Amino acid sequence: MTIMNDEQTNKINIEKDFEQYVERMKRIRALATPDITEIKTADEYSKVLIDHFRQIGVLAEQNYALIEDYIMPMRLPREELERFNEMLVNEIDAVEVDVHLSDWLMDKLMLSDIEMHSGQDDSSLLSRLFVQMRRAYYRIASFSRYHDYESERVREQIIKDAKIVDDYLAKERFAQLSVEARRILIECVKFAPQLYNNNEYPLSDEYCNEQFAIVERALSVCRDSFYRKLMPDYDWQSYKMYVHLYACYMIYADISQETAHKVYRYIKKLKGIVRRSHSRFKLGDWLDYKTRDFEMWALVVSGKENILEAGKRCYRSYSRRNQYDYSDTGILKNLDLPASFISLVKNHPVPFDEDLAKKYEAMAKGMLEYLYRIPKLSSQYFRCMIIFINLLMNYMEMPGILSMEDLCLNAFITLHPPSYIHSRMVAQISSCLSRHLAQLHPELLEERWKDNRFGFQMYAYHAGLCHDIGKLFIIDTICMYGRPLFDEEFEIIKKHPSVGAGVARKYDSLRDYMDVIRYHHVWYDGSRGYPDCPQGLGGVRNTAINIVHMADCMDAATDVVGRSYKAAKTLDQFIAEAKAGSGTEFAPYVVELLQNEKVKQELDFLLYQGRQNLYQETYLMLMQMKGK
Repeated sequence: MTIMNDEQTNKINIEKDFEQYVERMKRIRALATPDITEIKTADEYSKVLIDHFRQIGVLAEQNYALIEDYIMPMRLPREELERFNEMLVNEIDAVEVDVHLSDWLMDKLMLSDIEMHSGQDDSSLLSRLFVQMRRAYYRIASFSRYHDYESERVREQIIKDAKIVDDYLAKERFAQLSVEARRILIECVKFAPQLYNNNEYPLSDEYCNEQFAIVERALSVCRDSFYRKLMPDYDWQSYKMYVHLYACYMIYADISQETAHKVYRYIKKLKGIVRRSHSRFKLGDWLDYKTRDFEMWALVVSGKENILEAGKRCYRSYSRRNQYDYSDTGILKNLDLPASFISLVKNHPVPFDEDLAKKYEAMAKGMLEYLYRIPKLSSQYFRCMIIFINLLMNYMEMPGILSMEDLCLNAFITLHPPSYIHSRMVAQISSCLSRHLAQLHPELLEERWKDNRFGFQMYAYHAGLCHDIGKLFIIDTICMYGRPLFDEEFEIIKKHPSVGAGVARKYDSLRDYMDVIRYHHVWYDGSRGYPDCPQGLGGVRNTAINIVHMADCMDAATDVVGRSYKAAKTLDQFIAEAKAGSGTEFAPYVVELLQNEKVKQELDFLLYQGRQNLYQETYLMLMQMKGK
């Protein structure tokens, strides 16, 4: 019989705690997105959601203790934290449980390792460096959704990491490395061209030439007999393919025709590599389709083909997809391909063409339906959300197709049905409050609304619908129910009004609601809320903002779905809180409305029967998207 000491027992207990955390997070993900095909009626759908979020609240409380007692203070040995990190993003089983917590842990574990080397052997250091480089790529893609300065901070770290790679690549030092350390180092060199891709803003020819230099540096290693001789068993053909693949991604950036011609050379070389050695690469069909997508962009950007012809070819390929294929190739055909074409149209607009517009809309709707159906625990889901967010960032409004407002609402249904219901509720409450305010206090309306009270009501309604569109760009953080948010995550959430306002500025259907979107979390007196607004929200210009702010708070306080951290309040309880906040958080004239018996009766109906009606509507829409 083996007797375990206290340290061994403690290690086993911690391992069990980790496993239980992972299982709870999986359970929370499943509870938050119930399988609509297992729900028989709309009434049952609302009951299921309410019950599920109560369960989520219980599970989340159990997770809090582990995070706050052990993870955040970093009290556990490094090897145990690394094991936990592997469980959060399990690449072997193709499951990701909490990619944000995994990123946070990686940051903490690597902070001193990379900069101080902390006495590690070369293999360990390079291995961690490679993981950091891979994470940096996905973090840049994520950060670009809401703030550029974080992207630049990560890029600065990439430059430091690249310097370490260059130091190790010096031939004398490379020769002294172990076989494993050499392999990891070459993987870092191979991956480097992808890190420098930048699709956020127009790229100068000078920047692109720097990118080409990085690509050629990586290819020179492949051609150099010194490195090949020291690594005779390494798959250099695969290395060459990946370097060309990463180089081709530059075609998606805003580049000149001259640069496009240069990138096209890499695309043609990639085609040749794939044609000669297709069976050698695991990427298979995905690589074929990706190469065709690169070529479509290159032909348009370089001026060799017009976008209407490219659109027809793209749609023919898209129409042959399998809508239920969730493999890498399936994701490329169902998401990457249409998102790529939509981006191409934005970067190279053409005169309106009705046939192109219909195909454009069909691809956008198809992406929504596919994303709704994809398994939520798949390791691909996070990547799929980023692809879809690229659609939102590049969508163009055209006559006769979905407006950006409608696309955003459909996106909420797809990604987070509780946020769709919340947006509709805020719109209906805002409509109610604005109608009564216009009747009782017309002096509080802007001049443009004084002879058009119904117009003001419709304005408040649509402003309420759109108030949270910024959340779509951080939906992965919004959906984090199972643990306390890190400070960095809360700061991300606080950016959603500014992000939403930035999006609204670009679209005809949203531009008029820009100020409401930006300031709907600001207190009436300007003392609190985000973003900063020290002057407050007095004056008739801000009446709609104050109405939507009240509606937002009211729905959040009286609903339980999507808010696992607190119980729902009654309308009377909320009104009592609103009275206490009159003149500080809330505009006094809106608080006064809540005490009007007729207004209160309408609100009471909206918060209960109205919300139930929205659950029914949402259920039917989800069933339609599921193909049932």
